[in-house]
Amino acid sequence: MVGKRVAVVVGGSVAGLACAHAVAEAGWEAVVVEKAAAPGAGSGTGAGLGLDAQSMETLARWIPGRLDAATLPLAVDLNRATDGETKAGRTLTRDEGFGFRAAHWGDLHRRLHEALPAGVTVLWGHQFVSFEMAPEGDGDGGVVVTARVLRTGETVEVAGDLLVAADGCTSAIRRRFLPELKLSCSLRF
Repeated sequence: MVGKRVAVVVGGSVAGLACAHAVAEAGWEAVVVEKAAAPGAGSGTGAGLGLDAQSMETLARWIPGRLDAATLPLAVDLNRATDGETKAGRTLTRDEGFGFRAAHWGDLHRRLHEALPAGVTVLWGHQFVSFEMAPEGDGDGGVVVTARVLRTGETVEVAGDLLVAADGCTSAIRRRFLPELKLSCSLRF
């Protein structure tokens, strides 16, 4: 009998944990490789996130009965423009039925982590080092991820059928496939 498929998710932030939930929902197992020693704690971790109706519906399947208490409604979407010379502002559009909700990153991350289903393992304190594709003639192929255990310095290998790059805007995995693409955090203050 063939075992369950395994997705190796590099990155245990909101995106990585959401990917783990999604692959588990599809009947796969997931191993999340995350360099942080433990899940982020408290409201001082992260920023605010806007969640549309489809995101809320999906998250509600993974975090049943606990999501509304962790979010606030964003009832109005207001787009404004400011004249550079006069500094006068005006409203361009106003949507009263906006339907988004706001969540704090730390609250959403904690709830996603607490609700992880069986079949999902999170390797906290593991720094992604590299990955190799399994040779074509080696069964169904797949991927082997090498990670360094930050506490001990030892390296471990995690084998899977699918590699998910959820390791952020400076993704080491993306750099391997798209070395010329230079991305940075989209927030500029």
